Amino acid sequence: MKDVRNIVILVLIVLIALAVIFNHNLIDELRTAGQKQELLEADLDTLRISVNNKTGEIEYSKKAYIADNKLLNEHLKEKNKELYNLKNRNKANTGAITGSTIVIDTTIINTIVSDTGKRVATLKNEFINAEITSYPTSTNLKIKDIPNEQSLVFKEDGTIMIVNSNKYVKTTSVYGFKIATPKAKSKNWKFVAGVILGGFVTYKLIN
Repeated sequence: MKDVRNIVILVLIVLIALAVIFNHNLIDELRTAGQKQELLEADLDTLRISVNNKTGEIEYSKKAYIADNKLLNEHLKEKNKELYNLKNRNKANTGAITGSTIVIDTTIINTIVSDTGKRVATLKNEFINAEITSYPTSTNLKIKDIPNEQSLVFKEDGTIMIVNSNKYVKTTSVYGFKIATPKAKSKNWKFVAGVILGGFVTYKLIN
C-alpha cells in the first residue's frame, strides 16, 4: 500500500511539471500566432488620413509591422525587402519609410499672377519659397524651398502615425517596423524545480 502511495505521489509530481512546461510552450505558440496575424493585417492595411481636432494637424496612420525580431525578419524579407534592408542595415529596433508629395491649391497661384502675357511673381511664406511664371495658357511653379519637419510616432494600438509641419506636404505612403517588447523571462523552470525538489523531499520524509 505504501509503495502505491509513493508511486501516486511521484506521478503527480511529474504531471505537474509537465503541465507547467506545456503551458509555457502554449503561451509561446499563441504569442507567435498572434504576431503572424498582426503582420498579415499590416500587409493589407491602407493609409488613413484624419485631422486632429485639437491641433488642426493632418495625421497619416497605418498599421506597423511589429513582432519578435526573428519573426519580423522572416516576414519583411518576404513581403517588404526595402524595409527589411533598412532594418538590418542600421541594426535598428524601429524604423520607417515614407513617401510624400507637394500639393498647392491653384487658387493661391491665381491670386498672385495674371492670365494675360508673361508675368513672374514670388510665393513666399513660412511654408514655401517659390517663383511663379505665368503665361496666357499655362503657369509654371518653381519651388526653391519647402521646409518640413516630419514627426513619427508608434502608437499603442500598433499603428505608425506621421505628421508634417508643412501644410503643403502630403504623405502618400508609410511603412514602419518595430521589434516587439521582449517577453518577461519565464520563471517556470524555478517552479518546476521547486515542485520536483519539494516532491523529492516529501517522498523521503514519508519513507
